[in-house]
Amino acid sequence: MVVSEQIDAFESLGRDPVAILAAPRFIAGVITLPLLVGFADVIGIWAGMVAANIGIDLGNETFIYGARLFWHNGDLVYGLSKAVVFGAAIPLISVHMGLRTGGGPKGCWP
Repeated sequence: MVVSEQIDAFESLGRDPVAILAAPRFIAGVITLPLLVGFADVIGIWAGMVAANIGIDLGNETFIYGARLFWHNGDLVYGLSKAVVFGAAIPLISVHMGLRTGGGPKGCWP
């Protein structure tokens, strides 16, 4: 957007380009990445239960009992907090690098 002067167009209209471009990406990253991680955790546990059931004929109750022995609430907090941090860092870094691009089309490619 910097190369095609769309940022300058926002500024000439009196609009803040960071609020228009960066804020929605930041909010979306902070909300969706923890949801994606939680969904992946549930699917991973379910896939492990199916694999144990098929591979070694382990019952679902036995799998859940064994999984609960190793479950710590700190694991959930740690995993979701990492997802929030990365969900914030990814859009912030990408918007920062995108707004720093310069030099015409040659500045976009190494």
